[in-house]
Amino acid sequence: MPEDRRENSAKQSAFIFKPEKVRPNHTFFLDVEMIDLVKLPGEKTHPKHPGEVAIVNDSGDLIPWARVKIAHENVCKSFTAISGIEPKSLVNATQFFIVKPAIEYLLETAYLVRLNLQSDLNCLGIAVADEYKEDLQTTFVDYNNQPYSLRTLSYYCLGKESLQTGAHFAISDARAAKSLYKMKSEIMGGSHNLEFERLPKTPFIGMRGCRCKKR
Repeated sequence: MPEDRRENSAKQSAFIFKPEKVRPNHTFFLDVEMIDLVKLPGEKTHPKHPGEVAIVNDSGDLIPWARVKIAHENVCKSFTAISGIEPKSLVNATQFFIVKPAIEYLLETAYLVRLNLQSDLNCLGIAVADEYKEDLQTTFVDYNNQPYSLRTLSYYCLGKESLQTGAHFAISDARAAKSLYKMKSEIMGGSHNLEFERLPKTPFIGMRGCRCKKR
């Protein structure tokens, strides 16, 4: 069983926090697997809620990991075919008011890296100053300055053919971002642009329809 999958299955609904792995001025790598919540009257889009959160340090050590508690009736789509998150696994998970302060504590003295970073930060409701963060989607771009997906970059740059091809975990994506960041100068080769054939997005196989229409 791959390490990330073994770690994830062993934790189940635990909240893991390892402050002993924290050092001043560390670089951290974040991933958030998001859940679509049921729309309230007047809302045009589904509110996003973190379903799983992982941060690794620059050695790849997992520092916090959590499944975040969401009442089953508030979940519209959990994207289980992609995220690996079953809605029932969130019912007895950790409350977000416990998870969020731990993440904010970590980010006080850290440099934060992720692909599509701002989307994850918005979902967490956490603000990070520009000088303390880097979004790899603005680093790895094509000749039209269009960003690449994590799946495409991992396939061509890291040789990870299976990343994001089906159910995956926040831990795997955070570690892939770490590897890409450490190989940044090698991958870019002095250029500001890359030219890769984009891999197709993971299809939403077996996805159920929107629950909001049934309410």
